[in-house]
Amino acid sequence: MSNNTGIKVNKTLDTILDEAAYLVSQGWRQGGYASDALGKAVTPFHPDACNFCMMGAVCLVAGEYVYVESDGGKNTTGLTRSAKRVMDRYTSVRALVRSMEYNDAEDRTQDEVVAALRGAAAQYRQEQA
Repeated sequence: MSNNTGIKVNKTLDTILDEAAYLVSQGWRQGGYASDALGKAVTPFHPDACNFCMMGAVCLVAGEYVYVESDGGKNTTGLTRSAKRVMDRYTSVRALVRSMEYNDAEDRTQDEVVAALRGAAAQYRQEQA
């Protein structure tokens, strides 16, 4: 499957979420999709991006630009939308918030975000079994 970045992606949603968890474990941020080592906001696809929020990591792994509600998802193949739905189901049950609010909650920790991504991946695998 090819998308608007020209990257061919053939990954399952649980793989995308697991790989996103790894990225977030290496560098996490709140209040934006990605930043460089100095904390400057960049896109998830910027070569200097090294800190990611949940959705920024998913976008990078899925090879798609950020899903923006206002464009109706026209710029995605559906991977980021589908991954966001899986994350939203997981975080809404546990914290009563959607994934983006979960990542940016004032008292949230990097370890909790990594665990949520891994938990959403595991939940997806269980649902598919």
